[in-house]
Amino acid sequence: PYLKGDQPSLLEANVPAITQAYITSRLESVQLVLGAAGGVDDMLDSEEALAEQLDALPYLVRFQYDKSAVYLAALFDPLLEAFSQARTASVPAVQLAVLEGQLTWLVYIVGALIKGRLSATASEAHETLDGDL
Repeated sequence: PYLKGDQPSLLEANVPAITQAYITSRLESVQLVLGAAGGVDDMLDSEEALAEQLDALPYLVRFQYDKSAVYLAALFDPLLEAFSQARTASVPAVQLAVLEGQLTWLVYIVGALIKGRLSATASEAHETLDGDL
């Protein structure tokens, strides 16, 4: 809708890949932050940095929302299960902290996406996906 002309757009193929790479990088950053012992800034500790990171995400994800929602659900459910099992088992504190940090990122990301829906027009299908997330 934002492009003019007859040229084919690569956005449909690239935007989901970009959003998936971003989400994956946030999950991977948790281990880096925990392993760095203060050498790497934790975006989760700064509300301003976190808001800056998540402000544009709803617009990117909504471009191919169905693919992104499926990807997020595929990440969220196994992480939640692993976290639940880790809390009841004798798992090292570092591993539990990684799972907790990854779940924290996913909760913030899902919250940003649903918040973004408030400022955008959404179809009923998008509302259903929001509910699933």
